[in-house]
Amino acid sequence: MADASVNNEYPRFTLSHIDQRLDDKLAWLIGLVREQLADEVGEISEVLSTSLGHLPTRALATLAGASLGSKVRELPKLASRIAEALQLRAVIEGTEPLSREDLAIIFVEFYSPFPAKVSTGFNLWVEGETDARLFRRVAELAGLLEGLAIEPLGESRDGGTTKAVEIVLSHRTRRHHDIFLLDFDEPGRHAQEKLQLLGQDVILLDPRISCSRSDSDVEIEDFIDVSCLDRFYEAHPDLRPEKEIIRYKDPAARRIVVNGADKETLTVWLEANASLSDLENMLFLLTEIRARFSLKNFYSLAEIEVRRKHLYTENNILKQFGCRPKHWI
Repeated sequence: MADASVNNEYPRFTLSHIDQRLDDKLAWLIGLVREQLADEVGEISEVLSTSLGHLPTRALATLAGASLGSKVRELPKLASRIAEALQLRAVIEGTEPLSREDLAIIFVEFYSPFPAKVSTGFNLWVEGETDARLFRRVAELAGLLEGLAIEPLGESRDGGTTKAVEIVLSHRTRRHHDIFLLDFDEPGRHAQEKLQLLGQDVILLDPRISCSRSDSDVEIEDFIDVSCLDRFYEAHPDLRPEKEIIRYKDPAARRIVVNGADKETLTVWLEANASLSDLENMLFLLTEIRARFSLKNFYSLAEIEVRRKHLYTENNILKQFGCRPKHWI
């Protein structure tokens, strides 16, 4: 319904919520910090002005980029904490800039204000539920479930790399206790940069040890024996991959990109049918993660190095090329 008081000749624009508009959210936050730093007549001292100008901008943008949800209405409280930190630093250390670590602590305490029970365990964070379930299956087959929690960045479609910073803030993740394992693709690299800014341990999937030997994008399904994926499609003749890439030059390899809508079906089938040899390359990833935490392992440190070199150079036609389902021909 048109508003009678508005001239309909002018164009109208619908803005998304400010929590989804990073530039506007940052401008609001910095404006609020400036208000907190100003004196009675609205002036900011040179020292405080310099400190404000030296805020770690990339870390600030990364932290502010996380969705605040209903807490966005409490942004003045966050601004007040940042201003207090700048004032304290100015008194103690002059114009020494606020570090990104200190800034991250302020955001963490604002985002998750109640003291969290510090976990003595170790956590592997992967992009989605299917990734987490596959790694848990590998851990179960190899007898390596103990000591390591394998968690997705989000549930169902509400996950992926866009949730990485929120996980850092809400779960208070720590170096040497939490590792983020992300796909080797543009979103993964972008999330890696953000997480490293926040001092987190993050690993991208290594294309050189994938079964598909892909030299571009790599996700967790690339670490499943290609002939195993072929058996899945033989068992589900109504399904087709999103795409199939065949490389005939040495090393010959074939990449099957699983349709996103079929990943749940694939995961259920793998949980019931895949052997440890089908998931050997995933097992290697898991042993590398456990080695970083000094947890009980399938391979020793020396064996991991030998195994890595083997996976880099192995020539296994079934694992890397498979046998296309007959009904595809």
